[in-house]
Amino acid sequence: MNIQLREIFLALALASVGSWAFAQQTASSNWVPLGLEYEKVTTLVLDERVPGTLLAGSESDFSAGSHGGVFRTSNEGATWDTLLRGYSILSIVTHPVSSDTIFVCTGTANYSTSGILKSTDRGETWAWWDQGIFLNPETSVNSLAIDPSTPSVMYAGTGGFNGGSLFKSTDAGGSWRFLNPPDDNSFSEILVQPDAGNNLLVATTGLGRILRSTDAGESWSVQLDTIDQVLSMESTMAGRIVCVGFGRYWHYKYGRSTDYGVTWSEFSMVDSVNRGLFSLALSSTDPDIVFTVTAGPNNHVYRSFDGGKVW
Repeated sequence: MNIQLREIFLALALASVGSWAFAQQTASSNWVPLGLEYEKVTTLVLDERVPGTLLAGSESDFSAGSHGGVFRTSNEGATWDTLLRGYSILSIVTHPVSSDTIFVCTGTANYSTSGILKSTDRGETWAWWDQGIFLNPETSVNSLAIDPSTPSVMYAGTGGFNGGSLFKSTDAGGSWRFLNPPDDNSFSEILVQPDAGNNLLVATTGLGRILRSTDAGESWSVQLDTIDQVLSMESTMAGRIVCVGFGRYWHYKYGRSTDYGVTWSEFSMVDSVNRGLFSLALSSTDPDIVFTVTAGPNNHVYRSFDGGKVW
């Protein structure tokens, strides 16, 4: 989540009956709701080419009788338009060149159909765009990344109860082929690093690994191996500074690399209630300013001014 739009930082904070989108002014500790109060918001994306425009995705909730979808605001959250309904949205990716093109990854939660949906008209119409990706009722498309220097090249990661796979497309998602990473975990995040020869970093939630490829996904090395899940990963635009959030089963932890993911420093964050850093955001003007949202019964938002040493 690239989080700066003018002076506004964006994050996700769970409420007891659903999720809200919130905004915070950089000079203030006051948070302002951006709406979608009846949606279980899972992802929030800024379209920096169109000022004031945000895209949000939500998850279906069978117990509440709600159906997930994709929403857009062009006035920083004052009003929202519904672009898609009936799917659990895990990720939204905007095209690096065409602002009309949007991809969304859907999951299997609450009987939602899993796959990749693409719109070329800013969300007016949608089509499935996942031919060649192996999916079943227990497998979701968790992550999607576009090579910014060659937008026809895309990467997708799947995951579920029985693990997942990595896939690559060279025709803008029209067809996909299987990559061969060193494990079959659920692949939660994918980063393309433009300033490092378009290297790839991939995070997993099974064995808690960070995988790195320097040849567009043909071969891989394990850069970080932990005992817990990697729930979130974020980087600066060039990809040199990378941050990851761990957790779910253990007291949560934060990791940081300043050399494109080759070496890592890990910092513990002890919390008696919450476990897991499920969302991260870096300031676009100062990468030492980091926000994170914790997962648990009482979700908290933390901020660090020193790259994650103190929160």
